[in-house]
Parts: sequence; structure tokens; C-alpha cells
Amino acid sequence: MFRKTAKIQDTDQGPAGAARWTARLGLSGKLFGLTIVAIMLAEVIFYVPSIASFRVGWLNDRLAAAHTAAIVLKEAPKNMVMESLSQQLLESIGAHMVAMRIDQQRRVLAAGDVSAQIRQDVDMRDLSMFTSIVEAFETLLFCKDSDIMRVVGPAPMGGDFLEIVIDEGPLRKAMWRYSRNVLVISLVISAIAAVFLYLALH
Repeated sequence: MFRKTAKIQDTDQGPAGAARWTARLGLSGKLFGLTIVAIMLAEVIFYVPSIASFRVGWLNDRLAAAHTAAIVLKEAPKNMVMESLSQQLLESIGAHMVAMRIDQQRRVLAAGDVSAQIRQDVDMRDLSMFTSIVEAFETLLFCKDSDIMRVVGPAPMGGDFLEIVIDEGPLRKAMWRYSRNVLVISLVISAIAAVFLYLALH
């Protein structure tokens, strides 16, 4: 009697038992699971370039703010730019330094404390999609709030380039907020689609 029971238990745990468990799900259950998996995979495919584009947009916003500050600082005589005004402009951008290269000469327009070593060097003038994706996940997964990065972009008033040095912490936090929002939206969409499909089959 004991041996027969053991054989039945072994059968339930074997491939036949797994097949019966799958059969219990039925067509509705299988489609329910496949729908969730398909939607989540689609969201992952969407998320990878999306988080890279979010990072590029965030950095471009900082460069756009630096453009205005660069115009103010460049037009003002050097001895008339007060330290307080320089610091206010840096704080409004969220930068440690603003520099611009004009006629092959690099001029630091405003600078604060830049004691840490630059961890990332980003040139927004020549940034491929693959590079932006790699750098986005490097910022998201490996950088620390205390790290700093140098961002280079087009300069106003015919300059060669505009350069800012900023903290990576605010960018990293913004990217994690964006990622959480994408995850929540993905889960909601998956649940709604799967429930409607399940109800339609019944």
C-alpha cells in the first residue's frame, strides 16, 4: 500500500503532474499569463531607449539654462561680475562650473568648488543612441550622488562649445523616479489588459 502511494506522489511531481497542472489553467489562464509577459517585454524594449532619451533631455535642459548664464557672464566685464551673482547663476543651473571656448580660448565664466574628480565626460554634440544607452545605465546603476560629470554642448554667440560641471546625484534621482513611474504604468496596463482578455474569453 505504501509503495503505491509513493508511486502516485512521484507521478504527481513528475512531467505528467506538471502537464495536469498546466491543463487546469485552461486556455484563459494561459492567455492571461502570456499577455502579462508580452506586455512586460514590450515595456522593457520601450524603456531602454526611453531612459536614455530622458537623460539626454535632462542634460539638455541644464545646457539650455547655462546658455542664458553664459550670455550674462560673457557680456559683463570681468571685474563687474560679483561673486554673489556668479554663485546665484551656478545654483540656478545646478552646476559647479560654467566655461565657454571662443576663438580657441577657453574662458571659465563662473566656478565654485570642484574638488571631486570628474567621473563622466559627455559631449552632447556627438552622442549616438548606443552611447547614450550605455551611459544612462552607468549613471543609473553605478554612479554615486557625490560623483560629478562634465557636459559639453553648443555655445551661444558663435562660441566653439559650452561646458558645465554638475553633480550626478540629481540626475540619478530623476532617472530612478522616471523608472518607477514607467514600472507602475507597465504593471497597471498589464493588469488591465490581462483582466479584459480573461473576461472576454469567459
